[in-house]
Amino acid sequence: MTADDFEDFYQLVKSEYSVTDTMMAKVLGCSRPSLIKWRKQGAPLYIGLACTAVINGLDPWTKHRSSPPPHLES
Repeated sequence: MTADDFEDFYQLVKSEYSVTDTMMAKVLGCSRPSLIKWRKQGAPLYIGLACTAVINGLDPWTKHRSSPPPHLES
């Protein structure tokens, strides 16, 4: 995830949902210094995926799924 993409996510979440840095760090499972770093240097792929999950309202994975996600069905 590029720094620009992370910054867009960061600003969207801050403005649309009034989320603090502490809250955002908790949701992404990281530290506040990591947020600062990713805004400047970009974030790892797993954080980009986590950002996508947050924006789309996805819950964390559990083994108790009723069916596989449509894109993984054979």
